Amino acid sequence: MKKLFFNLLLLAVFLTVIPEYSQAQEYLTKYNSRNYSEALPLMEKAADNGDGQALYYLGLVYQYGRGVEKDMQQARMHYEKAAAKGHDEAMNN
Repeated sequence: MKKLFFNLLLLAVFLTVIPEYSQAQEYLTKYNSRNYSEALPLMEKAADNGDGQALYYLGLVYQYGRGVEKDMQQARMHYEKAAAKGHDEAMNN
């Protein structure tokens, strides 16, 4: 019975992590391909779900004006939120 419970718990964790991972892969692929207009809504959605890496990349988008107008206040806000999530690189921006 304990083994069944443990396996079900692992399955539940696995099923919740996969969508977040594939969402991150999708926005990173689009960002790295410089397809910022398609990456931006994916990053925003991931950031709304608490993804610290997405928050960091949104900081980059606004800092350098990648697909949006440069906005240092927006960049700073996203970096601070990413840093609060423990994103190391955001802590240095």
